Amino acid sequence: MEVYEHESRQRVINCKTIRHCSANEPTYDGSGSLSVIHKQVPSQPFIRPLDWAFYPTLCEIYAWLDELIDKFPKIVTGFNIGRSYEGRLIRGIKMSFKSGKKAIFIESNIHAREWITSSAITYIVKELLFSHNRDVRTMAESLDWYIIPVLNVDGFVYSHKKERLWRKSRRPASLDCQGTDLNRNFGFMWGKQQSDPCSTQYAGPHAESEPEIKQLKDFIDSIPDGVLKIYVGLHSAAQCVLTPWTHTKELPEHYDQMMFVATAFAKALATRFGNELKFLKNLEKFTGGSKDWAYAVKGIPISLTIELPGKGRWSRFELPEQMILPISMELLDGFMGMVEAVKELGYI
Repeated sequence: MEVYEHESRQRVINCKTIRHCSANEPTYDGSGSLSVIHKQVPSQPFIRPLDWAFYPTLCEIYAWLDELIDKFPKIVTGFNIGRSYEGRLIRGIKMSFKSGKKAIFIESNIHAREWITSSAITYIVKELLFSHNRDVRTMAESLDWYIIPVLNVDGFVYSHKKERLWRKSRRPASLDCQGTDLNRNFGFMWGKQQSDPCSTQYAGPHAESEPEIKQLKDFIDSIPDGVLKIYVGLHSAAQCVLTPWTHTKELPEHYDQMMFVATAFAKALATRFGNELKFLKNLEKFTGGSKDWAYAVKGIPISLTIELPGKGRWSRFELPEQMILPISMELLDGFMGMVEAVKELGYI
């Protein structure tokens, strides 16, 4: 099994140069000179190299992705699904270690305030590339990995700059209220619940009304049928695994298989620090969510929402930075359990 060396286990991939970056500027789309895209803006902070000891900004995440794409072009391919309402690129990477593999799709930070999700998934990317652990290498090479670290880019930037606990996107919903809950905007059983544009769970004026969700749908449509076998929506902070459906008590056809995978994920996650995840069909009844859409519309047999820890804290979305690394490490363990279980089911 190949292991991809790096210069520093602590810093992993450092920026080649320290530069200023504005998340309001057009973001690098994989072509052209970085010096043209990243202009010096005195009011903006320097880009810090990711070390999982702080919550990175969108610019810092994208700069790190650029380094991976540059250093490992045979493994890491950058893509963008389009632009957000405010014009930011929504970027992701595909990691492919061996040809002809089935795939997993992971979307993260669909809710702006859930910063732990993008931090944890970048840690997973780092380990998939650089870990010497044989089990991690086996997992990495078992699948192609499609990962979008920050789907709700506008809300994410707003939560960093203006309002830490902002949840929704930033497109005006009415004269008085901003944003749509992007995880209520998917085109399956849409709009059965929340129609108040000022609600934090506003579903939008119609299914796939938001550019972020319409473009995600279009991108996934471009992946050949049958390739995607796992879909994960990464959230916080309810500390549980959710399966379809969220709109009814009825069980989906593949419920037993999804529970088998969810149980394997939770059992593996608990091995390192003893943290236990609950298994739930839903936290609350709602429609238009990503996992139900992935399962019902795209036919992805293992479609789950993973809720990372934070439950029981005074401010469950504002986890201390020292919790980033342990949560990320146990998430890695969980993914190893998940992928092994999906193998046992014969999907990959």
